[in-house]
Amino acid sequence: MNDPLTSLQARLGYTFRDPALLACALTHRSFVNEHPDAPESNQRLEFLGDAVLQLVLSEELFRLYPAEREGLLTNRRKQLVEGRFTTALARELGLETCLRVAAATPELAATPSALGDAFEALVAALYLDAGAAPARAAPSTKRGFAAATRYRSARGCTDTAGCGGRLIRAARRGARRARRRAKELRV
Repeated sequence: MNDPLTSLQARLGYTFRDPALLACALTHRSFVNEHPDAPESNQRLEFLGDAVLQLVLSEELFRLYPAEREGLLTNRRKQLVEGRFTTALARELGLETCLRVAAATPELAATPSALGDAFEALVAALYLDAGAAPARAAPSTKRGFAAATRYRSARGCTDTAGCGGRLIRAARRGARRARRRAKELRV
C-alpha cells in the first residue's frame, strides 16, 4: 500500500479498471516535458473534468434549488468549481503526494493551480473509467458536491477546507453505492 496511486484509490473507495487513466490524471505537463517517453499530461483530462463538474453541479443545483433563477444557480456553481474549492478537495484527497511533476520543481505539486487541475483531471478519469452513471456517484462528483452544497448553504460556509471534509465523507459513501450499482448492472 506504499504506492501513492494505490493509496489514493483506497482513499477514494474506488479502484480504477484502467490505471493508466489515473496515472494520466496525476501527470503534470512539467513531468512530460522532462520525460518525453511519458504518454501525456493531465491537460486533456482537466478539460473534460471541468465539463463533467459543470454538468453534474448544474444538474444537482437545478434539483436542490427549484425556485432559484439562473443567475443565482450560476453563482452557486461558480463557488463550487472555483480554484480554492477544487484545490481544497485535492488537498483533502492527498493529490499533492501523487502528482507527478518535474524533478527540478517538486514544490509544483503543492501549488493551488496544479492541485485544482489535477482534481478536475481526476474527475474526468473517474468519468471515463466508471461510465456516466457510476461517475456521478463516484468520489467528489454529484453526491459529494450535493452534500457540500447543502452543508455550505445551511452553515453559510465560506471556508472551503472546512466544507470539504463533509464532502469527502459523502463522496466515499457515494463511491460505495456506485460500485454496488455497477456490479448490479454487469449481472
